[in-house]
Amino acid sequence: MKWYVLVMRVIRLVVLGVGLGCFAFVFSLFVGSAKRGGANAYFSEMTGEELLQMAIYFIILCICVEVAGLIHYVENLAMTLKCTFQVAVFSVVYFMGAYHMGWIEKRGMMHYIWNTLVIAVVSWLVGMAVYGIEIEIINRRIRDKNRNKNN
Repeated sequence: MKWYVLVMRVIRLVVLGVGLGCFAFVFSLFVGSAKRGGANAYFSEMTGEELLQMAIYFIILCICVEVAGLIHYVENLAMTLKCTFQVAVFSVVYFMGAYHMGWIEKRGMMHYIWNTLVIAVVSWLVGMAVYGIEIEIINRRIRDKNRNKNN
């Protein structure tokens, strides 16, 4: 792979990560407001600095996950290993960021580690399901193409 192709892919993934991070931040604001009984109740609990930190955290998390997706361009690596690597990056960045944001307390940390692992496994399963669907679509196209050649 040429270096400029890699640079363009990284730039594209960073831009996508920023967009997804902004979406995740806004989505979390809606969910937090609904969970806490309204926007006034939710936003009265947080300072502007905390909201800014949360936005930056979501952007960094999404950028890291998107850039870790570059591993899928490695040809001689099993798909499960690629997905495991990407989910591991997500889990580590999520856990460190959640600890830094104060969402995780030192006491009862195993509860949060288990939550992170559950999120990682669910993410991995969803990723594998998506790849399974893509593989089935490609196989169907190949079968259709072979049928058309034989007829």
